[in-house]
Amino acid sequence: MVTTDGKLAGINTAIVGPNGGNVGIGFAIPSNMAQHIMAQLINHGEVQRGQLGVIIQDISPQLAEAFALPSTEGAIVSRVMPNSAAEKAGIKNGDVIIAVNGKSIRSSSELRNQIGLMRVGAEVEISIFRDSKTLTLQGNIGSASDERLAIGQLTNDRLEGAVLGEIQRSHPLFGRTPGVEVLEVKPDSPAWHAGLREKDVIVSINRGPVESLEHVAALLERANRSLLLNIRRGNGGLYLVLK
Repeated sequence: MVTTDGKLAGINTAIVGPNGGNVGIGFAIPSNMAQHIMAQLINHGEVQRGQLGVIIQDISPQLAEAFALPSTEGAIVSRVMPNSAAEKAGIKNGDVIIAVNGKSIRSSSELRNQIGLMRVGAEVEISIFRDSKTLTLQGNIGSASDERLAIGQLTNDRLEGAVLGEIQRSHPLFGRTPGVEVLEVKPDSPAWHAGLREKDVIVSINRGPVESLEHVAALLERANRSLLLNIRRGNGGLYLVLK
């Protein structure tokens, strides 16, 4: 897509249906995103989406009032993942991220896009609002594979004993399905007795799709009593019910 002044504004895409045809829905990839992706492919031969390792959400008027925030702009951090880039940078639960490298953040989606376009390992300056003060933190962009989630650290203990991470490159399902990989299961743990095994890939929890460790943490925190896991194991799949 080209603007009236001849500049590239975006690249049009189309969704291909199961029979190979266009289903009639298209999206335009913003030009800055396309340029970042192209640069990574040229320079590194692959695209690595940067991550902070936080669960974030938009700021509603109610949250702004509860946290005594001056506006609803920014992204509030509801959880910092263990061993993540965010934790190493000093970000805490309840912080509001208002800028990245001096560029204002208005919403959680803006933050995801900004961080996702940054190269893994790149230095980043993060401006936050905490306790009525604006602070600037320094850190480095992390990668998905750097982060591991020990389920025992969460409020939901049905999967205690499992260590999850992004799907590893050596796994047969790498690049083929969204989900998180079970990197380790301690013998005789709740996760082991529930039927979870190393190299399983969790694709949904209580029918909520799982695409990252942040999704797992959020879904487990919202779960009440039982858990319904959809697992990919080898060439097959199965459901596990944990009560």
